[in-house]
Amino acid sequence: MNEKTTKTLLEKLEEEINQKSKQIDALRYALRLAEKEHNSAADMVANCPQNIYYEDWVKAEKVRGEYVATLKTIDAQLSKELDDLCAKCEQERQKAQAEPVDDYYEKAPLKNLPRNSFFRKLRNGKPTSRVWVRGYWDVAEKKYCCIAFDDVNEICFLKADTVVAYGFTF
Repeated sequence: MNEKTTKTLLEKLEEEINQKSKQIDALRYALRLAEKEHNSAADMVANCPQNIYYEDWVKAEKVRGEYVATLKTIDAQLSKELDDLCAKCEQERQKAQAEPVDDYYEKAPLKNLPRNSFFRKLRNGKPTSRVWVRGYWDVAEKKYCCIAFDDVNEICFLKADTVVAYGFTF
């Protein structure tokens, strides 16, 4: 799966998550209103047992109770769907970070790369998606300083014999 396909898939999943969240918010608002009306109807029935319309109130209370129960069931279903979507989105993100962006690359020890060259770290023999830049040789650490291409505040020190992937299309 290429990077564009992964991004569009993640965008679609995030949009679906936003829609489900909005549905759940609207449903929970309706649920609060229904419970409030249900409770007020029950109070009125309890306070007015001699009311002429007692049977109507009992029917209304029963209908509101069923409505509240239905809303709670729908809320549970939507919450489960949202949790499933969030889990699927997280899996796709992890997969996108772990997968290489392209298939062609070469492997070499870090010491063989020239300074300021791009490379990817290897995980389980395959390159990760994050691109790094080989920096200077730190004499005190006896390691190369490497800077993340997308976040210059993130650095790591790698040994000279660390095998990395280079020569990919970036």
